[in-house]
Amino acid sequence: MRRVIALFTVIALGLAGVSRGAISPRRRVTDTLMLDNGVDAGDWGLVEYCEDGSFATAFEVKFEPYSLVDTDETAINAVRLYCSTLDHILTGYVQSVEGKHGDWLGMRHCSTGFATGMRANVLEHQGIFGDDVAVENVELACDDGKEVITGVIEEAKIPYGEWSLWSRCSAGSGVCGIQTRFQNAGLGDDAGVTDISMYCCSFNGTRVH
Repeated sequence: MRRVIALFTVIALGLAGVSRGAISPRRRVTDTLMLDNGVDAGDWGLVEYCEDGSFATAFEVKFEPYSLVDTDETAINAVRLYCSTLDHILTGYVQSVEGKHGDWLGMRHCSTGFATGMRANVLEHQGIFGDDVAVENVELACDDGKEVITGVIEEAKIPYGEWSLWSRCSAGSGVCGIQTRFQNAGLGDDAGVTDISMYCCSFNGTRVH
């Protein structure tokens, strides 16, 4: 049984005891959030949804920093959403595909509410002789844009891409699911996460469209 922990307890204990739940059945999706600058490379992972009645209130990225030894950088290797009920009881976390490079950087959480928007910094395709990195950073907007939380806080020290436009949930809904696209070229140039989609669900459980 998935352990249910109050969100503030999880933060205090450094995420001890947080479990990843099984892939949830499709929820009543109000909006699909997409990047307008995602890289068309790699394969899409599975879509995972928060438990019914819970929404993303925090997230975390797996990030490979710049290295003088490694000439094949991958930056973001996974994105994880932490889900909570409207009473802020943590129900676990969801994520899509996960690459093997980098480390989890720690949870970035909304102060009071839930994630309602997304954007990402993406380095465009670098050509045959360049090093493809794709998604370098991710930001979520909380409470209809009143707060922004950032996945990679320290400077990346790799060629910097462009931020996408904000993609936002409809009024009365919040982020409830995620899907990421990942390129693993084997012996070739790995790009890590190349594109991200997130899904919004209504806070009152009704379908908007």
